[in-house]
Amino acid sequence: MKNQSEWESLHQEMTNLGIINGEDLEQQIKQLEIEVNTKLQKI
Repeated sequence: MKNQSEWESLHQEMTNLGIINGEDLEQQIKQLEIEVNTKLQKI
């Protein structure tokens, strides 16, 4: 059941970040991509 523990650890990580459902996750990923792109452009 290695996948189970990996899933639980990922879920815990998501919970720690305040990500509850998939829609929020999708929005946060988009926001992170924007932030990363912005930082890369500044370099």
